[in-house]
Amino acid sequence: MNKSLLVAALSGVFSTSFAQSDVTVYGLLDAGVSYSDALPAGSKTTLSSGMESGSRLGFKGSEELGSGLKALFVLEQGIRLQDGESGQGGKTFGRQAYVGLTGDFGAFKLGRQYSPLNGAHGVVDPFEHGLAGDFSNFFGTDADNEYRYERMNNALNYTTPDHLGGFRGEVAYGFGGQAGFPSASRQFGFSLGYSNGPVDIVYAYHNANNDKVTNGVEVSNPSFTSNFLGASYDFGVAKARLAMDQNLQGDTIKNNDYLLGVSVPFGADGLSGIYADYIYKNNQLGVSGGASQYALGYSYRLSKRTDLYSAVSHIVNQANATLGETSEAGKNVTKVQAGIRHKF
Repeated sequence: MNKSLLVAALSGVFSTSFAQSDVTVYGLLDAGVSYSDALPAGSKTTLSSGMESGSRLGFKGSEELGSGLKALFVLEQGIRLQDGESGQGGKTFGRQAYVGLTGDFGAFKLGRQYSPLNGAHGVVDPFEHGLAGDFSNFFGTDADNEYRYERMNNALNYTTPDHLGGFRGEVAYGFGGQAGFPSASRQFGFSLGYSNGPVDIVYAYHNANNDKVTNGVEVSNPSFTSNFLGASYDFGVAKARLAMDQNLQGDTIKNNDYLLGVSVPFGADGLSGIYADYIYKNNQLGVSGGASQYALGYSYRLSKRTDLYSAVSHIVNQANATLGETSEAGKNVTKVQAGIRHKF
C-alpha cells in the first residue's frame, strides 16, 4: 500500500472513531522543594511531587447515545515525579477509574471515585486539597491522623443534575467486595449543597466499616464516621470560608475541627492568589490531644496552564498530639514549600 493510501485509511479510521466518541488525554505535572522538621531526628529537605496538586496522567471520554444521554469514562493515574513511580500505592489508575451514564437525570458512575466527603471539603478548603495548609491535615482524618477516605473503591455514585435552582446532591456506596462478609470494608457517604450568587453551603456525611477479612476470618475494627459542614462567601476581592466537622471512631477518636480561611485572587485574569487558614482540633477523648494549624500560600500564574507556588504552615501540637506527619507527641511542625505546576 502506498503512503497516500495508508494516510487515507488511517484518517478514515480516526474520523469514524472520533465521530462516535470524544476522548481526551490530559495531565498535570507538579514538583518542587519541601522542607519539614516533623521527624524526631531533625529537619528534612526533599524534592517532592504533587504539593499543590497531585501529578497525574488521565484519559477521559464520552459518547452521545441520543435523547441527551451520554456514556462517560475516566482513567487517571497518579505519578511521583521524584522517581517516576505510580502514586496511590502503585495502583495503575489509582486516582480514578470509572464508567457511567449522564443525562437530564444527573449522572451514575461505577468504579474507583472521589467520595462525596472529599468533594465537600474541596468547596471550602482555601488551598484546594494541596500545599502545606491542606485541609486534610486535620479534617476527615482517622485515629492515625490519616486522610483515608478521599476515594472509594467498588463505588456506585449518583450526582444530581445542574438545573435544580442552586441545590445539588451526591450519594455513593462502596461495596465491601468480601465474599460472605458483605459489610466488611463497606463505605457510604452523601453530600447536600446550595449555591446562590456569592454564597455556597455544603454538608457531607461519611461512614466506613473498617472490618477486614483475613484467611476467611473477619477481623473487627471500629467504624469511622465523619459529619462535615462548610460555607463560603465571595466578596469579589476575597472569598471567606468557614467549616467544622466531627470525627468518630469507636473509643479511639472523638474530635471536632474548626476552620477559618480566606483566598484572595489577583492578576488580570484573577487566576493568581493568596491563601490562608487557621484550623483548630478539639480532641474530646484524650487530654492535651488537640492542635492548631496556621498556614499561608501564594500562587502566581505564568499562563493559563503554568503557575509558580509557595506555602508555609506551622502546626502547634498539644502535649499528646502528633499531627503534621510527626511521631513525636507534642512536637510542633513547620513545613515550607516552593514549586511549579503545569497542566496539559
